[in-house]
Amino acid sequence: MNLNQIREMWGKDSVIDSSDLDTESLKIPNLHSKYLDIYVVKKMQLEKSNADLRAARRLRYLYYRGFLDESDLKKHNWEPWNLSVTKNTELQNVIEGDFFIEPLIQQVAYVKIQVEYLEQILKMLSTRSFQIRDAISFIKFKNGLE
Repeated sequence: MNLNQIREMWGKDSVIDSSDLDTESLKIPNLHSKYLDIYVVKKMQLEKSNADLRAARRLRYLYYRGFLDESDLKKHNWEPWNLSVTKNTELQNVIEGDFFIEPLIQQVAYVKIQVEYLEQILKMLSTRSFQIRDAISFIKFKNGLE
């Protein structure tokens, strides 16, 4: 499930029918469960993406330091690295801009955005009962019942 699909779902689910507030109140647990399930999957995906990124950074570090043997180079279809990077900060810059690392960084960022979006949805759902209660109070006030 991608971010646009989550956004479309939430666009529909976030609407509160003011003429049927009791039903809207009863939907809260189901909506919470739905988005919590998605959140858990995305959170696990974020952890996996972070682990993949760490492993790739380590592998590229070994590559740039010249510690990979011929079989490892063939396995990844990489040519031996012949340049010398003397400082650790230079090496980190080389690794961050690496063609092998950059897509993984983008993947982590994308999944992190999805997780943060889902966290906001769950926060909104946790306060939805208060919104419904306030809407009922306002309707009572407007109709002179309070």
